[in-house]
Amino acid sequence: MHKLSSYLFILLLLTAPLFYSSCNYYPQDYEPTRVYGWVPIYSQTSNSTEIIQVFPPKNLQSPGKIFIKNQYLLVNEISQGIHIFDNSNPSNPSNLGFISIPGNLDLSMRGNILLADFQNGIVSIDLSVPTQAKVLDYVPNVLSKNRIMPIPNDSNRFQYYQCADTTKGAVVGWRKDTVDFKTCSGIIN
Repeated sequence: MHKLSSYLFILLLLTAPLFYSSCNYYPQDYEPTRVYGWVPIYSQTSNSTEIIQVFPPKNLQSPGKIFIKNQYLLVNEISQGIHIFDNSNPSNPSNLGFISIPGNLDLSMRGNILLADFQNGIVSIDLSVPTQAKVLDYVPNVLSKNRIMPIPNDSNRFQYYQCADTTKGAVVGWRKDTVDFKTCSGIIN
């Protein structure tokens, strides 16, 4: 019995490299031209602020910064927009609505005016009636010109992405698709 297990062990040692070496064999000069990665989704409107809309309440998924103003609690949904809560009863806040602001990461308020980052500028939104938020103004080019909506990192490994072309409009999201690796692309970690 001992002799049989010794033969099996030796056989395993001899065949293991065959399985390992067959996994990822590429010729030395191999360079992929098409890979699976993130591709930008562009706004279909030429007026940037038309993208900003008020929606019914939705659940928090990836909360970011929180801002408290009077009885209102504003919670950033990272890269998506801002939730509005009535916090009159802190033990049971009431979700009033969601303002969709693609790429939004930061917010502040002055009086009833919400100030939020949007694309490469700042948008001001009247929150006098929070459920009827209204865009007042958009000041472009006050933030980095190369600022785009962050690319999702849905794994703990490197991912490819296609560079955004701001001449095609505002990046309002990302989708998975094939990416031409030979043109503009990159890798996120």
